[in-house]
Amino acid sequence: MKPRLLLVLLGIINALHTLAEGFEPRYNETSLILRDLFANYDSRVLPFSNGPVVINMTVVLGILIELRENEQLAAFVISHTQRWYDKRLTWNPSFYRGQNQVIVPQSLVWLPKMFVYNSLETKEMLTSNRADVRVFSDGLVKANLPQHVSCICRLSIENFPFDVQVSISY
Repeated sequence: MKPRLLLVLLGIINALHTLAEGFEPRYNETSLILRDLFANYDSRVLPFSNGPVVINMTVVLGILIELRENEQLAAFVISHTQRWYDKRLTWNPSFYRGQNQVIVPQSLVWLPKMFVYNSLETKEMLTSNRADVRVFSDGLVKANLPQHVSCICRLSIENFPFDVQVSISY
């Protein structure tokens, strides 16, 4: 090999080596938060608390999609928002350029189980890998969960259309 070509090759190798030493993988703040939060997090375990985990729930949408009078059944699409605190999911935003929230798949976090009292069938409308939750730096977790619910609905229609239906809850 010619000495000049060898010198050029050595120069290129040296330059690449110098570049490789100075190269550090770059992560955005969301990646760092997720790495730090979920390193030892187990979504099967109830959030740590000095008492019961308080779940705030709001029904944001309820649509009657089917009513079967003779079977006394009704089907609804409901979307409800649940909010609770999980102290394991807290971070200091100043360590992450001020980022105070992240959005993650619901399969990563503990979720409360919800049961509609008089439902015959409840179907999740989104799979756990398609539904997301928002996690805030103070540990607040907010999930919006759409469901299809079929339930018993006692109807009294003798006075229709001048009737009033009343739901009794205990």
